[in-house]
Amino acid sequence: MLKATKILEQHFPHKFPGVVALADGCGISVSKLKRDFKKAHGMTPLKYFRNLQMNYVSGMLSGSEKTVKQLSAELGFKKSSTFSAWYNKINDNNELNYDTGV
Repeated sequence: MLKATKILEQHFPHKFPGVVALADGCGISVSKLKRDFKKAHGMTPLKYFRNLQMNYVSGMLSGSEKTVKQLSAELGFKKSSTFSAWYNKINDNNELNYDTGV
């Protein structure tokens, strides 16, 4: 699962590569990837990826002039609401201010 983790860490500033591409990149089946990744990390590849993104965002929001909308677009989210839902889920429902980014 080290290879899958590295691929996700390389892609986190962008769109989620998808489990099929991730499995192909690791040379394993999708079902094996999902099963082994969850066993190794305690979460799905997508949740791991979103955690990486939200940790990045938390750091960016405190020291950046970028808004939540700008950061969500930068990370490949099509809708700010989807980004916000992931942020709230990972950050214990701390609400985002879309104008200031905090």
